[in-house]
Amino acid sequence: MSAKPLPPSWRLFIWIVDLGAAPGAVLLGAHLVDQVWLGGSAHLVAPLALAIVALFLIIAPSTHPGPGRPWSPTLHGTLVVASATAVAASLTVGIGAMSWMAAAAATALAMPPAITTRLIVWLVQHSRPPRRLLLIGPQECRLRLREHLERHPELGCIIVGEFGPGCGARPLEELDAGVAECDPDEALISTGFDDRTLLTEAMDHLLDRPMIVRYVPDTEAVPLFCPRTADIAGLPAIDLSTGPLSPAAEVVKCVEDKVVSVIALILLALPMLAIAVAIKLSSPGPVFFVQARQGRYGRTIRVIKFRTMCAFASEQSITTNSFKQASKDDLRITPLGRFLRNTSLDELPQFFNVLRGDMSVVGPRPHVHALNKRFVADIGELMRRHYVKPGITGLAQISGSRGATKTVEEMRRRVNLDLEYLRRWSLWLDVTIIGKTMLFGWFNREP
Repeated sequence: MSAKPLPPSWRLFIWIVDLGAAPGAVLLGAHLVDQVWLGGSAHLVAPLALAIVALFLIIAPSTHPGPGRPWSPTLHGTLVVASATAVAASLTVGIGAMSWMAAAAATALAMPPAITTRLIVWLVQHSRPPRRLLLIGPQECRLRLREHLERHPELGCIIVGEFGPGCGARPLEELDAGVAECDPDEALISTGFDDRTLLTEAMDHLLDRPMIVRYVPDTEAVPLFCPRTADIAGLPAIDLSTGPLSPAAEVVKCVEDKVVSVIALILLALPMLAIAVAIKLSSPGPVFFVQARQGRYGRTIRVIKFRTMCAFASEQSITTNSFKQASKDDLRITPLGRFLRNTSLDELPQFFNVLRGDMSVVGPRPHVHALNKRFVADIGELMRRHYVKPGITGLAQISGSRGATKTVEEMRRRVNLDLEYLRRWSLWLDVTIIGKTMLFGWFNREP
């Protein structure tokens, strides 16, 4: 018996389900895949979600009800699951685990996250024998490495022996006998960057063994920031302090910036025109205030804002290169300017900075050079916030760290939030910050 056609009013509902719930399920499955198998490279989740949306736009219409076409939920549901699994499987081809990853991704679409995570860990642990590891290094380094491995059971590793100075391990002199007894698959050598003696001695024992040997530098040895491996024309390297964004993530964030800024400028064109007229009528002077600030890598950028101070004060700060942070009762601020500052409307022209490529929609707020110089001696990590483009809004701003920073403690709190944003960056974090800024970022600004 053929299925009955759906009423026309249901067609829009079906499209909403397809373009909302189904891609959302794929996003969840992709997030789990990314966190477990790709080392937390969250930027890969967004392209996967975009791919599934594009696939729906191509496939879904053929299963939707239409004139003379009945509604077939079985066919539609089959295509939904098949297309989702196909995209997840295409990702797994690149990491060499397609046979069981495709099944895990498909299962993730229909199961709660907690159950899916446990299922994935179980699949890893039972789809292959565990990797047998030797830990080599000083006691503190081995302890940190062991704790890290214990926090990641999805790796499917077991520690079969430890060697090095300190209690709880056998001396390096017994490494040859230990390898023969433990029959390891890999050896992980963890030391400080300056402990070349231990590294050389361990390699002397392992050089003639057909086994994998990896060097895991102790991250507590030096103040690292976003460390990762690198390649310089085939020469292996380790990034000790670098920005958080990979090349793929840079592309994702660039697209995000352009799309959001274009939409914002279209929607805000009339309000911005009204503000410009109001500034021109309320006080003599230019509509915009352009100020030199530090952008990515500390380079100078020119940030555009609506003028909120009297023209003389704005011109003086530019011509004399003087800088004084605005305070709550600052007499230089005009009545209209105070309203613009309290509602953050003075920042709207910075969407032009985003289009020009000087800024991002989300990122650490740009500081003037003098402000950074004032605090950099007390806060050594301050300049690390410049690894990314400065933003119109950021994690610090939605967390209450905004306005004037009069003390080292206030600046340190802002810097810590900015660095937390860099470490945690993801497309979803940017979306969350933008959403909170739209809901709560327009009021109670100081000054």
